[in-house]
Amino acid sequence: MESIRKEDLRKAWLTAAAISGAVISAIFVYALVVEAVSRSMPFKPPLAGPTAAAVRYAFYILGTVAVFALRFIRPVMKTRAEEPTGKILQTLVKRTALTAAMAEIPAFLGLMLFFLAGSRWDFYLLAAFSTAIELIYFPKYRIWEEKLRDG
Repeated sequence: MESIRKEDLRKAWLTAAAISGAVISAIFVYALVVEAVSRSMPFKPPLAGPTAAAVRYAFYILGTVAVFALRFIRPVMKTRAEEPTGKILQTLVKRTALTAAMAEIPAFLGLMLFFLAGSRWDFYLLAAFSTAIELIYFPKYRIWEEKLRDG
């Protein structure tokens, strides 16, 4: 493996951190939307009763499946020691972007659930779950250095 310049690693890591940060901030924008709609407008959700409950369960299951899918998708996007440095860094950034997008799925489903069934608390539960997953998988510079050093 060719030697890795610190500034290349730092630049790639900052890109990945910015992507993750943007996705996390989108979750907070969702919360602002939920609060604005629930407090300022008369809002009647289109689903109620058993239909709303079925959609609620389906969205919770889909959100959980999306997060658990990360356990299978992330290992597939491994870096190999024989790859050029640029390719390794590119793979790490792509992996971070995919992880951030998949970790946001429960929050997005919570937002949709709010608009369909009207429950703010379902949104907040799914958004908290998403935020926790985002923070767990947030790119860590030390780990990136180890991956590049160890191959």
